[in-house]
Amino acid sequence: MNGQAWLLLLEGAWTTLWISGIAIAIGVVLGLGIALVRMARIPFIDQLLVIYVSLARATPLVT
Repeated sequence: MNGQAWLLLLEGAWTTLWISGIAIAIGVVLGLGIALVRMARIPFIDQLLVIYVSLARATPLVT
């Protein structure tokens, strides 16, 4: 591999880390929000979130 290929590889690695960091941050905020709302036990919203969590748990990982 030449220098240009290494630069492209490094750029791809940085992009992967950037996207992963954003996805983790969104997941933490979303998960914390869902957990706090479920702990508040607001009946209608709690039932919607139970359905959402059940669907999310039942979705297989795409690999």
